[in-house]
Parts: sequence; structure tokens; C-alpha cells
Amino acid sequence: MATKVIGARKDGVQIVISIAPSINYTPPAKIPIPYPVNYTLSPSENVSPNVSYNENEAFVLGSHTTHVTGDEAGSLGGIISGTVSEKAIAIDSSRSVFVNGRNAIRCDDMFCMNNKNTVGTLNCNPAPVAPDIVDNKIKCESTENEDGSITEECKIDTSNYSLHTSTTSKDGSISSASIN
Repeated sequence: MATKVIGARKDGVQIVISIAPSINYTPPAKIPIPYPVNYTLSPSENVSPNVSYNENEAFVLGSHTTHVTGDEAGSLGGIISGTVSEKAIAIDSSRSVFVNGRNAIRCDDMFCMNNKNTVGTLNCNPAPVAPDIVDNKIKCESTENEDGSITEECKIDTSNYSLHTSTTSKDGSISSASIN
């Protein structure tokens, strides 16, 4: 069975993430400090003008992000590039799939970031967003059972998240926990 490969596209979901820090000189004493950098492919340039994946322009060899973020505090520049928050460009690509005559970029392909100050990879499966507990979207209710244990049921005001129920005995130990 063939492995499914996701093509890179100009969107806000796919993110280039550094696998080594961008080491930048940081004021006031020009100290080299490592910074993790990243950026989405959303505002990319030089993408395919007429080929799209899921309605987003294909990101191909020669395409690049407009910049990266994360190393702004190192405002005296990268130790290799001398720049701050500059573009990311793919250095790995498909050798058999082409878009408008240029090699297609895939998830997990390597990128140079901040004008070759560091390297990263394209992540197409970002972590899920945690529920918003600041706006009281999680409601918990405790009930004392006949045996003296307490059952706590927490509900989240969205269908995207699950329900968590736990039962705690009188001595404080959790006797059962479930995620439904």
C-alpha cells in the first residue's frame, strides 16, 4: 500500500517549525541566544498561479514564506545570516511530482529559515486547540453518592470536546475515571 503524502499549500494550517534554534545576537551585549522559529504558509510568495490543493495555491520549490516569527528579541541578527525573522524556503522536495514544472513540496520536507540561519520542517498536523476555559465554557458539577464518594461531571459547551467523569472516594483517592 502506498504512503499518502500531503502536498504543501498556501494556508494557515501548515506550519514550518524549526528543528534547531535560530541563534541570534541579542541586545544589549550582543549575546548569542537560541530562539525557536516558525511560520504558516498562509502569506507565501511565488506559489503556483493555477494549481491548488483544497482551494489553496500549491507551495512549490522556489516558493517561500514572507518571514518567520519567534526570534524578534534577537534583534542584532542571526549568527549566520545576520537577519531577523526573514523568510523560510524549502530545500527538500518531491523528485517525481511537479507543479508548473517545479518540484512539489510535501509535509515533512526540510526548509531553511531566517535566511539560512536555521533549518525546519513543514508540519501539516498542528496540535488541537485546547478548550476555552476563560469564558466559562467548562461547567463542572459534583454529586455526593450514597456510599460517600463524590462524582464530578464536567461538560464543555461545544460538540468538539468530550465529557470527563471521575469518582473520588471519601479518602480522596480516585476510584474511577472515564473520558466519553
